[in-house]
Amino acid sequence: MFHDYLETYEVKDCRRALLELFKILDTPVSERDEYLEEELAQFPYVNGGLFADETIEIPPFTEEIKELLLTKASEDFDWSDISPTIFGAVFESTLNPETRRSGGMHYTSIENIHKVISPLFLEDLQKEFDSIRAIQVKRTRDKKLEELIQRSLQGDQDAYTELIKSIQVEMYRIATSQLNNIDDVNDAIQETIIRSYDKLHTLKNHSYFKTWFIRILINECHNIHRKRKRELGLFNKLSNSVDAISSTEKEIQTKEDDIDFDLLIKQLNYDERLILTLYYKNKYTPTEISNILDVNVNTVKSKILRAKQKLQQLYNKGGINNGTKK
Repeated sequence: MFHDYLETYEVKDCRRALLELFKILDTPVSERDEYLEEELAQFPYVNGGLFADETIEIPPFTEEIKELLLTKASEDFDWSDISPTIFGAVFESTLNPETRRSGGMHYTSIENIHKVISPLFLEDLQKEFDSIRAIQVKRTRDKKLEELIQRSLQGDQDAYTELIKSIQVEMYRIATSQLNNIDDVNDAIQETIIRSYDKLHTLKNHSYFKTWFIRILINECHNIHRKRKRELGLFNKLSNSVDAISSTEKEIQTKEDDIDFDLLIKQLNYDERLILTLYYKNKYTPTEISNILDVNVNTVKSKILRAKQKLQQLYNKGGINNGTKK
């Protein structure tokens, strides 16, 4: 903003341009001339009297001074590399103690500076930076995914194993939320791995691999669920899983720290368990869930809301109804 403003002036007019700018910076927006030129109106008001001294001395400009301001201290200079602490110390060192005291210039630590300025604009900038970095991470992840799929299509089983490992936690979350028997869980996952490998060549958009894979897994769980006339109780599932579960699955289960949630959703129906597992445990958005289940996104939102309400009612009534919690 400052660079573009000063660049429009001839060297002989730069001094006057700065004087006018300082006056604008010291004038609240509400008190400015409503017909003020846009080039000056764009500058914000700076309180504290920093630009209040109208007698400040600004010497005439030369081509060299203008070049220093526009190039060396603006377009070709990254101020983020400058430590605020060092810059403040250097700035204060140019003034004698009396001038600093009369102007209210006191040394402030970098921690206290950030307590003031971070909520004003740095937090928003950090969020913007994080979103940009997330895009870069996604591009890297998508590139790696494409590489593994291409290798898998060429018969590289190690590459396909790496693909499966990248989503194994989500696989077990979904399968165990739908099936009460650990053998059924293992069967569903194994069958999904085999079917997805055989059908991998049919996946047109490789970036949808995870969604595509989860959809196959859900279908396998549906198939097994329909074959069962009844579900085993929660305690049977837990006891049967101790010996049957592999070491890898144990590592996965140790990561689950919300046991109450897992126990509560077992009291919901099949569809409700699935929708809440996808939404809460696997962190899918309603749009992503609609793609996985092939239903309208508004339908997904309604199902999530109804399942949440039912879950809340169960919790308010005493939680788990198997005798372990009342």
